[in-house]
Amino acid sequence: MEMLARVAGERRVRAEPEAAARIAVLCGGLPLALRIAGSRLARRPSWTLEHLAGRLEDERGRLDELSAGDLAVRGSLALGYRALPDRERLLLRRLGALSAPHVASWAATAVLGEPADRSLEALAEAGLLRARGLDASGQERYDWHDLTRLYAAERLAAEEGPPARVLAAAGGEILDRARRARALLLPAEPGSGRTVARTAEQAADLDTARLRESARWLAAERGFLVATVADLQRAGLDEATWRLAFYLTPFFELGGHREDWHAVVELGLRAARRTGHRHGEALLLRSLADLHRTEGRLEEAADLLQRALPLAEAHEVPRTRHRLGLVRLAQGRRPEAEACFVACLAAFSAAGDRRGRADALRALGGSRRAEDLLHGSLAVYRELGDPRGEAAVSLDLAGLYLDRKRPSEARERAERGLGLVRRLGDRLPEAAGLVLMARVALAEGRPDAARGAAEEALGTFREYADRRGAARALLALAAALLDLDEVAEAVDAVSGAVGEFDALGDRHGLAEAEELAREASRRRGLRV
Repeated sequence: MEMLARVAGERRVRAEPEAAARIAVLCGGLPLALRIAGSRLARRPSWTLEHLAGRLEDERGRLDELSAGDLAVRGSLALGYRALPDRERLLLRRLGALSAPHVASWAATAVLGEPADRSLEALAEAGLLRARGLDASGQERYDWHDLTRLYAAERLAAEEGPPARVLAAAGGEILDRARRARALLLPAEPGSGRTVARTAEQAADLDTARLRESARWLAAERGFLVATVADLQRAGLDEATWRLAFYLTPFFELGGHREDWHAVVELGLRAARRTGHRHGEALLLRSLADLHRTEGRLEEAADLLQRALPLAEAHEVPRTRHRLGLVRLAQGRRPEAEACFVACLAAFSAAGDRRGRADALRALGGSRRAEDLLHGSLAVYRELGDPRGEAAVSLDLAGLYLDRKRPSEARERAERGLGLVRRLGDRLPEAAGLVLMARVALAEGRPDAARGAAEEALGTFREYADRRGAARALLALAAALLDLDEVAEAVDAVSGAVGEFDALGDRHGLAEAEELAREASRRRGLRV
């Protein structure tokens, strides 16, 4: 902004600081671009900075805007481009098909059609890409200036045509990697047919180390994959769009990436509808329903699942009904929920779908508070080599034992579940496990341990903007603070829980929080 002010005039920049900041961002901080933008403003005293910022926001014309007299960003980039060997020019312009902020070498190889490592290094040495170092999964990543990306897209259009051909060629590799990552996150989806004859070797292949490796890869590629869904959609590659959107949603759910989840599913839904792919539409309606259920938007979730049912293929109908049962249970409509779970259990059992059977047993056992059903579910998850399923049921059993005044058994199950989710790196399930551990510690008369667990859980839930989880952690924290006779702090914590549950429309949570709030107020009154 200082550079812009020196050229355009300090008074004008001070008068419109927000527009000046937008211009600086749209120029990517590139000195040449800033000098040109400032020069255009200096030559046009009637222009506001807001007007120029608006012109620069149109990507299709940004390079045209960044030209003044003999100065032009496009010309500067053209000099570098023309100096490249043929192979590096080919890679640079094909990378222009991607809007992602950064790429790994595997993605560059996919768009180039041959190994791209050496070419990436050459482009970095030429200053057209920048090496970012190794990401969480151990891959070298490269990014580039946004104006360089726009220039590469121009060269691709001029020399090879629209980006659809490049994206279609690279799409197979992108989809295959995303599909394999999903398969590790969800090792045996109901209705997939993969659970019928899993060997011991296949089960061992799904250990926690590989699950963590998959999660790390998805975390590193998150920005790239989200951007690629939009790229495929813009290019009219609808089949690839909805499939990639579907493959990514479990990762967004586990990581609490709700904005990405919503954006990607909406794009995928539109693409599936354009192609007339009823099954794809059903899968994405179900995913969107899962998102709404997570957010507490239960009526919308139920409506989406009802719309998905007639579109789903036969083997997916029980899975969709199972989701509807979870929504009905959250709505307090327990008889309807259990009817769904019973029907799904019968359907999964008849189809020989063991993972579906495990899920239905878990849901029915949780609803009925039935220890035998939960143990049956746990056994199947272990047979399938599914540590996430095992962790979830372990935590369910811990909650059941806690309610039945069996704290030592509850602690054993909670520690098992918490250990598994920590090994998997699943932060939100870990936070839920910590809330349970806080309740166990309270039952065992260890309020200090309960406070520590609840505070750790609260930090994670707030980091991921999970309001329902944060409310649960606040409840556990308030109970621990009351046991420690820190009444004022307990009142603050439980008041926060009441506010969150009320805002979320969670009647059960609100009733529990209000009861604790009355106890905290009573204790405070006694102290006064």
